[in-house]
Amino acid sequence: MSQIPLDLRLRETYSLERLIIPDLINPIVQTWLFEPLLGSQGLILVGGGATGKTHLCHAFVETRGALLIEPGDIMMIMQSQNNLGPSETAVLIDDAHLSDQEALFHLYNRCVVESRPLCLSMNKNPLAWKYEVLDLESRLKALRILDMGCFVDHKEEAILRKLFADRAITPTDDLIDYLLHYADRSIDSMRYMVDGLHDYANGRAFSRALAKDYLSGHDPRQYSLLPES
Repeated sequence: MSQIPLDLRLRETYSLERLIIPDLINPIVQTWLFEPLLGSQGLILVGGGATGKTHLCHAFVETRGALLIEPGDIMMIMQSQNNLGPSETAVLIDDAHLSDQEALFHLYNRCVVESRPLCLSMNKNPLAWKYEVLDLESRLKALRILDMGCFVDHKEEAILRKLFADRAITPTDDLIDYLLHYADRSIDSMRYMVDGLHDYANGRAFSRALAKDYLSGHDPRQYSLLPES
């Protein structure tokens, strides 16, 4: 009788303890989470995919008691004049680059009037934005920018080990070394590979040989070339 594989994946959590923080960006994290924000002073957190922006945004809310607003909800909140809480409560927009620029402009002005910190995360520096609302450009340039662009370099092993740990698996070093030759730098690619390998194992021990069997039969367009033995 074949064994039915159990889904051991844990639900995604955003506790700070689960975030991989390289020493290189630790000063950025300390500023983002703990440096006092005075009046309407705000911060912009910049980073591409797999840099932990969303994770740090949830940690920001937990640490600072901030109000998290989805990019698509800004206009509704501005039109309804909803109470944003005490003036010392920071407003946070994750993926602010997806916001309607006019809505974001008015939210910025409201935060200034209320002496409320406005903090944003986005996938690229606001200096590189294409602005439809020109007055928004000067507003965003006035905020302090924390750039995590260096985060993903040389951190693939830590990310891969975390993906295995989320499935309660402790991989061997030779398995990790083999997979690192195969996966690209995308965390989505590595997650897809770990999920597929877990399902393929179906209770068998994780090994370099098992990984090679799985990857050799996989669509090569998803990854780089299969490494030699």
